[in-house]
Amino acid sequence: KGYAWGDTVVGWLKFDSWTGFGVKYGTGNTPPAVPTLSGVSTGLTNTNYTFIANSIDPEGNQVLYRIDWNNDSIIDQSTVLANSGLNVSLPAYSWASPGIYTFQVLAEDSNGARSGWAQKTITISNSATVTSFTATPNSVPSGVPTSITFDWTSTGATSCLSPDFTTGGATSGSDTVTKNITTNTTFTITCSNSVGNN
Repeated sequence: KGYAWGDTVVGWLKFDSWTGFGVKYGTGNTPPAVPTLSGVSTGLTNTNYTFIANSIDPEGNQVLYRIDWNNDSIIDQSTVLANSGLNVSLPAYSWASPGIYTFQVLAEDSNGARSGWAQKTITISNSATVTSFTATPNSVPSGVPTSITFDWTSTGATSCLSPDFTTGGATSGSDTVTKNITTNTTFTITCSNSVGNN
């Protein structure tokens, strides 16, 4: 294929024997690009979320992704190898407590070369839950105007509203209204939080 000579060998050249010849220099294995990450930026406690990673390897090698969920530079999970440039779903993950969380992901090619870290931040809020809702009395005479007191409490909510009585947006409280009920009737209250969870 070719020769190199001299008093000191400093490298090798490979001569290929096609018409007119070319010289190829070995460049080693280049790491894949820092991955791009996509997915939600807000979420709820104890709810699984899936994020998408994508990285391109300069040599077209297959790529897997290493995930550090708590941002301590220790790898917690990995994906399997996938083609370079393919959108890959990371393992689903959830957070138990409200807060602002940052996780990071790197790409590693099939030869073991690794990219730098890509980071993503997500804000986690409590789910909005109506913890109690009562009507007193809960049985009234038909067709007789009667005062009914509604009491409610909630957790993880920033506002509670009802079409049947006045809440003022309060997440817990009490309101008394007069109702003339002639049949079985359902009353409702809806509590929501800052991320639109009802």
